[in-house]
Amino acid sequence: MLSLLYAFVFLTSLFLLAGCGNVRGKVEDGIAKSLPELIGPAECYRVRVSGSTVGMLKHKLSRIEIQGAGVRLSNGMELAKLNVVLTGVRFDPDKRSITQCAGTEYEATLSQAQLEHYLRKLYPDIPGLSVALEEGYAVATAAPSLMGVTASISAESSLKITGGTKLVLDIRKATMAGVPAPGFAREYIEKKINPVFDSSAFGYDATMSSVTIRPSLVVITGTLDLTKGKTRMQNDK
Repeated sequence: MLSLLYAFVFLTSLFLLAGCGNVRGKVEDGIAKSLPELIGPAECYRVRVSGSTVGMLKHKLSRIEIQGAGVRLSNGMELAKLNVVLTGVRFDPDKRSITQCAGTEYEATLSQAQLEHYLRKLYPDIPGLSVALEEGYAVATAAPSLMGVTASISAESSLKITGGTKLVLDIRKATMAGVPAPGFAREYIEKKINPVFDSSAFGYDATMSSVTIRPSLVVITGTLDLTKGKTRMQNDK
């Protein structure tokens, strides 16, 4: 997203130099058109910028809001929605760089199907891997061969943030073939399907501050540090 802001600076400079009357609208349209390349393809992007024309002439914006639907990140992760808000933006049009950004927050929404697809890609060696999202909890299921017998293990879990960057299953109860699962079956789920998500997928030292599980959806919120370079997940596959 730092590249997004560089593009914003470039586009804003062009519009101001050209003397466009509707500077705000041109800036918003320019940013929106650049997002598929800078963030990833999407069904649609909407951009809104806040700040006076005088402020823009002084290289200031109070707020940039980005709303994306059906977003596919560079690592292949698909999001139902991605909202990003940047505040207190100052830029240098000559150097095409951001000199200050007070803060950047994001809200990412994944559907059940998107999360399941991501987990199967992240953990391709787990047989029968699936996930169901209910109100306040998730059910992870796998069908491994344990002690020579294929067993269906299901774990009802909450999702817990650890270290601000990793989302892990916090198992409430586990069953195998419909009865309480023995310790080794529970351990299999805990070790094999964790972490569920790593915020480094977003880059820019992204952290998570909250996670909410709803029927067929999971919503993650957090912050980004735009002064840091973009990094990829080491386990990116």
